[in-house]
Amino acid sequence: MSDLLLTRFVEEARELLQAAAAGLLVLERAPDDDAAINEVFRAVHTLKGSSGLFDAAA
Repeated sequence: MSDLLLTRFVEEARELLQAAAAGLLVLERAPDDDAAINEVFRAVHTLKGSSGLFDAAA
């Protein structure tokens, strides 16, 4: 695994976590907000998929 790949993953992971957190804050106020639900789902799904690039223990 290259350091560049890991660095890029960490940067992207931070952005995805921020997007998920923002969406969760919206859902706290408006639990039926479909756009926020989709935003959280996409961010977490992308983070999960990207983390599969690394052979890390569960």
